[in-house]
Amino acid sequence: MSLIQKLFSELENPALYGFVKSIHGHFYYTKTQNNLILPLLLPTRLQKENINVLVGDLVEIDFQNKNIKKVVSRLSELLRPKVANIDQALIVVSATNPEPEHLDRLLCHAGITLPEKPIICLTKIDLAPISAIFELYQSLGYTIITLNNTTGEGLENLIPLLENKMSVLAGASGVGKSSLLNSLSPNLRLKTGEVSHKSAKGTHTTRHTEIFEINKNQKTFYILDTPGFSRLNANCSMLEIAQSKAFPEIALATEKCKFIDCKHKFEEDCQIIFTQSRRSSYLKLLQEAEEWEKAQLESHKNKEEKTKTNFQTNIPLLTSSQRLVSRHTLKQAFEQTIEEDQDHFSRE
Repeated sequence: MSLIQKLFSELENPALYGFVKSIHGHFYYTKTQNNLILPLLLPTRLQKENINVLVGDLVEIDFQNKNIKKVVSRLSELLRPKVANIDQALIVVSATNPEPEHLDRLLCHAGITLPEKPIICLTKIDLAPISAIFELYQSLGYTIITLNNTTGEGLENLIPLLENKMSVLAGASGVGKSSLLNSLSPNLRLKTGEVSHKSAKGTHTTRHTEIFEINKNQKTFYILDTPGFSRLNANCSMLEIAQSKAFPEIALATEKCKFIDCKHKFEEDCQIIFTQSRRSSYLKLLQEAEEWEKAQLESHKNKEEKTKTNFQTNIPLLTSSQRLVSRHTLKQAFEQTIEEDQDHFSRE
């Protein structure tokens, strides 16, 4: 069961809800349980509450006014790209230029953020031999599907892994993401781009994030094609990086570490074994996470100091006459209390 299906199953009246398939301008194109696609608007009330609607969100629909009434709490969320309720990531890599460091980033990002382990899709196998580095990723437990987008070879191995899932395509431009979608559903006819001979980088063909519903080999699944999903979002802590969901090597030797919160850098008694390229990726991501944590701490301190300063400056200052009135009032109250006490004791 996908995350979207799980959210629908927990609703009292699913017919009043739908999930956002794409966003164009101010319109949120939402699919209902009756397979209607409605262009909805975000009302001013929700805009003032800073409600942020993402592709993949499950929303309650105001059918009369064609508005979004509320956003259901997300079960997963990616910040780059901004999408919600995703089950798994398909990391698309070209056999002609694998870029291990870039692959490690995407695997780490998806491993931390999404509930399912990412799948590596190796494309353009007709243009270059399969690199030996992928034996390493197989040994770490990653599923690798080799694909030929021209002939469709390999799709029969991928489709069962997509059934009843919401998957997001991730990878650099020009690795064959749009070609893969066209292979899965030729009627999409998505524009594809070649790698630039001048920069050796892919040209961007995807301009916006959209969920595609695909029926293939009697199986139904959803895939998001997203622009810009090519780097790890820096909003990760050091502890998140130093866990098996980010780097499976850690799970293979966790019991050998002396400390529970070991960062697996160069600590004594840490026996986590990385290859040279994987260690380089790990240390670089760990350093970025450390810098992000320091920036967060500094930002928190600055906010506290600003709040303290604002509080102090907002305290009203009493004039000399106000201070005299206050002293005089206190003196009168004290004298009145003494007189009342004396009257009380004299009556006794």
